[in-house]
Amino acid sequence: MSRRDQQRILRRVKPRATAAFGAYLVVLLALTFFPFDGFSGSQAVDLRLQAFRTINFALRQGIRSHEFLVLVGNLAAFVPVGLLLPAVIGRRSLLLVLVAGFGLSLAIEAGQLAVSVELGFAYRSADIDDVIVNVVGAGLGYVLFLMLSALKTRRDSLRPDRRGSY
Repeated sequence: MSRRDQQRILRRVKPRATAAFGAYLVVLLALTFFPFDGFSGSQAVDLRLQAFRTINFALRQGIRSHEFLVLVGNLAAFVPVGLLLPAVIGRRSLLLVLVAGFGLSLAIEAGQLAVSVELGFAYRSADIDDVIVNVVGAGLGYVLFLMLSALKTRRDSLRPDRRGSY
């Protein structure tokens, strides 16, 4: 596929990817800031800075545990960053995806901590492991983006030329 064809596809895909990314951000912020389990108000503000403690605990609990489900949810929640961001910005860059995933995750964790401090109890816990897992999720999304791009390129290269030169 020529560079010109790639640019044509990007112009067609970019508005849809941008809209999908915007919708994703709205849903992500709703899921990470609205208390779906209610306010208990009994736990102290919680800041977890020991890396891999929550991850290891979830892995030890096993795949049927709530902790493991939360771990997988944190991973899946950031796959769209890696999948959509390259289409939105029109550039393939693992570093950019990882930095964006890190920045977005850090902002969410800092926001959750700030809300907890303001409320005076652990409305949500801020955990370094969430940031780690979120960044891995963004990286997996980027790998998925590359795989889908390669499949599209391969499919297009196998398709006969549609400009009438048979």
